[in-house]
Amino acid sequence: VFRNNLTLGISSSGTEFAIGRARPLIINHPVSLVQCEHTDAIFSVTATGATPFTYRWYKDGVLITNGADYSGARTATLTIIDINLVDAGNYYCIVSDRYRNSTTSNSASLTVMKIPVAAVSISTQDHECSDISFEDIVLNLTYYDNPGSTFVWTRDNPIGISSAIPMSGTAFNIGDVLAGTFTNSTDAPLKVTFIITPIGPLPTNCTGNPVTSTITVNP
Repeated sequence: VFRNNLTLGISSSGTEFAIGRARPLIINHPVSLVQCEHTDAIFSVTATGATPFTYRWYKDGVLITNGADYSGARTATLTIIDINLVDAGNYYCIVSDRYRNSTTSNSASLTVMKIPVAAVSISTQDHECSDISFEDIVLNLTYYDNPGSTFVWTRDNPIGISSAIPMSGTAFNIGDVLAGTFTNSTDAPLKVTFIITPIGPLPTNCTGNPVTSTITVNP
């Protein structure tokens, strides 16, 4: 940088240069995530500058170390292993270059959605009569994100069974029921099985384990 306005007896006839080292430039920042629990969440960062770089990842201002819950805490890619609700928070990375100049990435949030757990009011009805309404199967959730969790259900249809109940459907509310009658046209008991699967809300639609409810229909 040429200076022509120097004072205190310093000559301006020469040319002087000042060289500054740039900090690492982050060109790809970590991106916020919304994921189901019990999956792995991955944050990454890309930087340019004076390599090699060192990386330090933080959650809510606390330095992360590798262990059962984290891997890659000193690399450009952080993996949060088998995420749980307690892993929700804000994550960022500090990238340092060979000269120990550092740059902090933007913060990215992790939102963890619950995998819903379904329950039914009655799981087995062993002695129902043909053409007589079986006991209502009340749908419930014991663990879920609200609002927006739903149920999808299917049923089988053994040969000899007829019914106005659809083969599949969706229930949108806790407390909704599966109800109706089955006709058994054979001379032996037949078992009908409902399979009910809980589905969490958007944007993840986390899917829980299905539960069953069986009805044995006598002739």
